Amino acid sequence: MRVHAFVDAENVGPHFFFEGCKRMRRLHQIVQVDMFGKVQPHWTVPYRFIPCFVGKNSADMFMTAAIVRAIYEEPLTECFAIFTHDRDFIPVIQTVTDAKKHIVLVTEDNVIMERLRHTSVDMKYLTSIELPARRATRQPVHAKGYRLVSLPKSEVTHTARYDLKTCFIRTKSTLFEVPFANGMDMNTFCRIIPLQEIRQGHGKNKSMKDILKQSFLKVVDDKIYIDEEEL
Repeated sequence: MRVHAFVDAENVGPHFFFEGCKRMRRLHQIVQVDMFGKVQPHWTVPYRFIPCFVGKNSADMFMTAAIVRAIYEEPLTECFAIFTHDRDFIPVIQTVTDAKKHIVLVTEDNVIMERLRHTSVDMKYLTSIELPARRATRQPVHAKGYRLVSLPKSEVTHTARYDLKTCFIRTKSTLFEVPFANGMDMNTFCRIIPLQEIRQGHGKNKSMKDILKQSFLKVVDDKIYIDEEEL
């Protein structure tokens, strides 16, 4: 069968991916591979990489949306493959089987398959490739130009009313992951991010509003929101 593969590059490593592909090619033809993550790992370079830097779980959301879209936009694709250890993809697996499309789940986590057996997923459309766990040797992704910003201790009390998550602000050289809450006031946000470094990364003449817009954020009534219309 013709397979379109979707890879959760934040949760799988190169050994897992290449071994999964090797086994899958014994029975199927992989015609497209899409990788999803905040920052591109070096081993994903030969493949189509979709940067997901809108929020903490943005890679999951982007990948889920792409799979659902592919179900309806790719009538000649007979099978979809998901490379992940994340159980959050169980609902989209059911969406694929409901559309009577085949799906191959490549994972180290056999708990996902156990959970799927207790759902309404039509198991005749589902195949799994369960690889031996290599969690002790898997290395986290280290990417040049990525920086995680922690909440300053002095701002813990001031931000207690917000449901803090994270968002991403991109400059020419760095991707900053910073504390964020939808609807946070602009003054608070500017205090908890490395404002000077971010401004320097965009040049003197660019306004903060324009800088945020480039990272899918918008300012309304002096409050900052994810700009969902631009995603």
